Amino acid sequence: MPRPDQETVLKALDDFISFGHEIGLPNVVKPLELFAIEFRTTKPTRGVLQDSLYPALCDSYYGLMNRVLNNRRQPRPGMKKHEGRLHGTYNALFDLIHPPKHANVIQTEVIGLARNTESTSVLGDPQAAKHIAGASLEVVQRFSKAVFRRDIETAYALCANEQRVNMSLKQFMNKLSWADSHYGGPALDLLVERIGGIYADTASRKRSNTDGDWPKETPKPNKRAYVGTFWLTDKKQKCGRWVLFWVTEEAEGYRIAKFKQYLQ
Repeated sequence: MPRPDQETVLKALDDFISFGHEIGLPNVVKPLELFAIEFRTTKPTRGVLQDSLYPALCDSYYGLMNRVLNNRRQPRPGMKKHEGRLHGTYNALFDLIHPPKHANVIQTEVIGLARNTESTSVLGDPQAAKHIAGASLEVVQRFSKAVFRRDIETAYALCANEQRVNMSLKQFMNKLSWADSHYGGPALDLLVERIGGIYADTASRKRSNTDGDWPKETPKPNKRAYVGTFWLTDKKQKCGRWVLFWVTEEAEGYRIAKFKQYLQ
């Protein structure tokens, strides 16, 4: 396994430390500042990261998490805007300390999970795949239908916590309006094309968020599936645009972590 890149480790470490200062807990991240000083003159090794930095990171992370989240892992009053940064800065360091071992995760191709003849790549134990597929399709359909009937607030509420932190309701509306103006008008209906991938167990969700183009702020344990759809703007002519969804699961249920509209 290659040696950790010094500049990448320092950047991730500085981001985590800065976040601790941002929410008013400089003492909680102070032990990590010693590692930041050390790594500016001494290149970090995998052993130092795993044996020394990781225990200190865990202690600091739980301290910051107790400030931002309650015991149900929901944002405390006034802390919702910090939830994404909490997970994102921790995930970045975790991936450097414990690089994902993709070879340890089994992959199974399963046909029919999207309720058609398309195949889905299921990462991890496939036993939970059917439930994940059903719940993912359900939230994608609810979100899409809310957009179609211009119930923007309902669609926005179905977005993951971290997406709503990074995108205001107005920005969300603008994103949908831009697509309408560039991709043939408002969408009226959807066709589910395929579920591209499912993260079926804990081990599969430990992969880096860059693997699969997940938002960096997405908590890894929440990752569930990719769902590919086609939004129809003209049912008779079958015109429209493709929309790809990244689906997560939160305490309140399945949510849309990210969606991408495009024309091929």
